[in-house]
Amino acid sequence: MMTASVPPIVARIASTYHRATLGTVSFQYHRVFDVHAGPSGQHQDFTFDGIYRNGVLVKVRMLRYTIGNRSASASEIASVVHAYENPKSGDVFEAPWKPQYERDYRDRVLAHGIIAFTAVNRSYGHGDGTFTYDANDNITSYTYTPTVFPEHATAGTVRGIRGRVLPRYWAMTTETQTYTGRYSIFAAS
Repeated sequence: MMTASVPPIVARIASTYHRATLGTVSFQYHRVFDVHAGPSGQHQDFTFDGIYRNGVLVKVRMLRYTIGNRSASASEIASVVHAYENPKSGDVFEAPWKPQYERDYRDRVLAHGIIAFTAVNRSYGHGDGTFTYDANDNITSYTYTPTVFPEHATAGTVRGIRGRVLPRYWAMTTETQTYTGRYSIFAAS
């Protein structure tokens, strides 16, 4: 794979991101997942407590998980916990502002506070889009199209908002992933 050179502003933002994610932080995560394909659909809703250590999710404790109108089984809960604690390569966005992935992208300054990125690495976990940053080099938002879509999806966009959640600690506060595609003969979203 060919690596890209990193513009000085992106290197500075990556350094700020790295410093801001050091340490141990606990948080609560709420996820709603809706799929609609023709006459069928699925709704999942879960909340868990988690622990980040140096920017890596290391522990999850499920508080609530429903699928449709029923509580998830013990094996369904264990599967989700395992997926978050042990993500496969590409399950998590390998963002251009994370130091370990910054060379997987070509970056271009669009305006002060806005960087466009294009993935050199076209595998799962990468994408093409933009991110914004503030005067202190903290990432404030991002929008991207994944280079590889989930199964059955043919188009999609991910939008995230980041904010200061603790003194000197910024994190994602909201992320919306929207996909469209086909499942069998049905359009899906």
